[in-house]
Amino acid sequence: MEYLTPLPPAEQIQQDLQICELFTDLLTPVLQHLVERVQYIRLGAGEVLFRQNDPSDALYVVVHGNLRVTMEKPDGTEAFVADLEAGQPVGEMQILTGGQRTATVIATQETTLVRLEKSTFEHLIQESPQTVTHLTNIVRRRLMRNQLLALLPELFGIHTEVAWRDIGDLVEWVQLGDGQTLFRQGDIGDSMYIVVNGRLQVVVETQHGDFEIVGELSRGELIGEVSMFTHEGRTATVRSVRDSVLARISKPVFERITRQYPQMMFAITETLIDRLRNDMRRHRRLAGSIPKNIAVIGHRKDAPVGEFCRRLVQSLRTYSSVLYLNNESLDQMIGWSGAAGLAVKDPYNIRLITWLDDQEIKYDFLVYEADPGITAWTERALQQADLVLILAEPHTDPSPGAIEMAFLSHFNRITLAQKALVLIHPPDTVSPSGTRLWLAERTVASHHHLRGLSEEDIDRLARIISGRAIGLVLGGGGARGLAHIGVIRALQEAGIPIDVIGGTSAGAYIAAQYAMGWDHDELYRQNKAILGHYSVIKDLTLPVMALLSKRKIDKLMQNIFGERRLEDLWINCFAISCNLSNSDTIIHRTGPVWEAIRATTALPGVVPPVIKNHQVYIDGGVLDNLPAGVIRKMARGLVISVNVIPDEEMMIRCETPDLPSPWTVLWHWLNPFQKALQVPNLVHIIMRTQVIRSINQGQVAAMEADIYLKPPIDDFGLLEFTAIDQLVQTGYEYAKTQLDAWEHSDQFEDTLALILSERFRRFLKVSAYERTPLEDS
Repeated sequence: MEYLTPLPPAEQIQQDLQICELFTDLLTPVLQHLVERVQYIRLGAGEVLFRQNDPSDALYVVVHGNLRVTMEKPDGTEAFVADLEAGQPVGEMQILTGGQRTATVIATQETTLVRLEKSTFEHLIQESPQTVTHLTNIVRRRLMRNQLLALLPELFGIHTEVAWRDIGDLVEWVQLGDGQTLFRQGDIGDSMYIVVNGRLQVVVETQHGDFEIVGELSRGELIGEVSMFTHEGRTATVRSVRDSVLARISKPVFERITRQYPQMMFAITETLIDRLRNDMRRHRRLAGSIPKNIAVIGHRKDAPVGEFCRRLVQSLRTYSSVLYLNNESLDQMIGWSGAAGLAVKDPYNIRLITWLDDQEIKYDFLVYEADPGITAWTERALQQADLVLILAEPHTDPSPGAIEMAFLSHFNRITLAQKALVLIHPPDTVSPSGTRLWLAERTVASHHHLRGLSEEDIDRLARIISGRAIGLVLGGGGARGLAHIGVIRALQEAGIPIDVIGGTSAGAYIAAQYAMGWDHDELYRQNKAILGHYSVIKDLTLPVMALLSKRKIDKLMQNIFGERRLEDLWINCFAISCNLSNSDTIIHRTGPVWEAIRATTALPGVVPPVIKNHQVYIDGGVLDNLPAGVIRKMARGLVISVNVIPDEEMMIRCETPDLPSPWTVLWHWLNPFQKALQVPNLVHIIMRTQVIRSINQGQVAAMEADIYLKPPIDDFGLLEFTAIDQLVQTGYEYAKTQLDAWEHSDQFEDTLALILSERFRRFLKVSAYERTPLEDS
C-alpha cells in the first residue's frame, strides 16, 4: 500500500468524493471539512486493503481500479461477495456503526482510493449530527439492498450479479413500524413481498369473528405470491411485530423480470409446490416461526436475568451462532459510549438500528438482556424482540412487574412479540404449584418451569425457543398403552430428550406421569403397583351410563395424580378429549390432571363420561387418537409418534360359521372340557369402534410425525393390564431395535441436525432434517 503525495487539488478531491453516493448531497462546509482531511493510497494488483476481523480505522472510496470483496465462512471456505469499481465506498458500515471488518478486500488491478480516517467521522458526529444521519440513511439503504441481493439466489435461483442488480433496481421498498399492517384479509393481491429484515405476524379472522395468529414471517420469506398470481383476495392479514423492511414486487414488475430471467418463475413454482406439499402433510416449518431476537426481562428487579441469559446463550451456542447484548456489552461492541441509552427519537438512533440490522444477518439469534428497571435500553430490547421471556420466581407476588406494566400491558404495549413466562423454582422443588395465578395475571403464548438454573432445564428451553424441541405423542389403546413406558426407556437410553409430551387416552395417562417427573423406572414401578393386578370386574356397576363405576375410577385417578394441575407439570403436557355435547376436539393444557385424564380415558359405554359446565367429555380417541398435529402447534422441532392400535383385530375364531349365541359362549367358558370361543366381547367392540376413524387416518398420522413407531403388541388384549411386564419389554425392545437400525440407515444422516445439540449428537450423529418412517413391517 502506497500513500500518494502530493495530494490532488481541492477541486479534484471534491469530485473524487462526490462520485460516491455517500457524499453527493453533502453541504459545502461539510464537504470542505472532509476534503481537508483526506489521504490518497494506491494498491498494486493482489495487494490487501484490509482483512476480515481487522479493526475499522478508515473509510475508502474507489477512484479508479477494482477491488474484490470476499468473506470467510464458518467452515473456513471463502465466499465471493462483490467487485467494487470507481465511485463505490469501502468499509462505510463499520465506520458509521462500529465493529471489526466483516470481509477481506483485495485489489484485482492497480487501484487508487481516497482514504478518510475514523477520527474524521468521530469529529463530524460531534459537529454535524444531521450529516451523520444523512450518511447513515444512505448506508442503511445500501445495506437493505445488499441484504435483498443476498436472498435472491436461494429465493429465485438467480446467481448472476447483473440479474441481482436488475431486480434490486426494480423493487419498491416498504418500511413498516411496530404494529403496522402490510395488507388485510380480503384485500386484492396485486404484488408480492420479500421480507428483508424484521418480523411479521400472519393473522386470520375466523368465522366467529375472532382473530387467530397462524404464523410469523422473517427474513427471506415470500409473502402474497399466490394472491398476486390469482388476483384474488388475501387469505390473511399481515402486520409487523417490530420495525420491518420489505421489498415489493408488483405484478407488472414480476412479469418483466420473469421474461428476462425465466428461472425465477421456475423457482417460485417450486416454492409453491413445496408449500402445498407441506401443507397437505401438515408439516410446514416456517423459518419465521422461530424467533431471531429474544428479550429477557425480570418480573422483579432481583430476578437472576444476567445469569439466566448467560446460561441460555451458552446452551444456544451448542448449535447456533448467538450474539449476547446487554447495556454494557453493546457500547463495547459498537465502539462508542452511550449507544444503549439512546432514545428512539435520538438523531444517532439510526446508527444503532443499522448496526443491529447487520447483526441479524451475521447471527442466528440475538439475546437482549434488559435492565432491571424502566430504561431506554429495556425499551429498545422489547421493541427489537420477536419473543419476550418474563423471568419470575414463584414465591413472589404474581401481579405484573414494573417493566410489564410500563411496556407490555394492554394500555402501554410497545410490541406485538409473543411472550413466554419462565418460572424459576428452588432446585429442591418436588412439584411446581400456583402457576394458574401467574397465568391469570398476563397473556402469554407459553410457560416453562425451571429447577433453579439447571443445565437440563435451560437446554430444554433453548431447544423449544430455537425450533429444535423434541415432542413425543402417545396414542391411546387401553392396556397396550403400557408399551409406551418401554418406548420412553429406549429414548432415554439413546440420549434423546423429551421436551413436550402429550397424547390421547392411555397415551395421555402415561404422558402426564412422565411430565410429573417420573422416569421410565418410576413409570414401570408405579403402574405395576396400580395396574399389575387390576381387573375390570372389580369396578363393574349398574350399566346405566357405563359398565364401570364412576366413583371408583375417579378415586383411582385422584390417587395417582393428586391435586396436580397440567400447568404445574415440569414439562408442557396435553391430553385430548372429545366434547360429546358439541362434537369438538378438546386440548387440555390447564386444569386438574386427574380430571383431564379421566376425560381422555372415558371410553363410551365402558368408563363414565366427565361432566363439566353442563358439557359431556369422553375419550379423545373418538376424534384424534394420535394427535401429532397438536404438538406441532405447541413447539417446533422433531415429533415422535407412537401408535399402539393394531390395524387389524377382532377376527372370529370358532367352529360355527356365524356368531355364536351368548349362551354358547358362556357354556364354552364354564365347561372345562370345552375350548373357549375366541369372540369379541362388548368392551372390545366398543373400544374398537371408537378408534376406527383414527385407524383410517393412520397414513395422515404417520405423515404428521418425523419418527413413527408402532410396537408389535397386537396379541395383547385391550384390557390386559396384568401383562404390563411383557408390554413394557415389547415396547422397549421394538423402539431400541428401530432406533439402532435407523442410526445405521441411509436416512439417519438426513434427520436431526437442526434438532439436537452437540451433546446429543454423540448418541445421534446427524446433519439434516427429514421425516424417517419407522413403521413395523
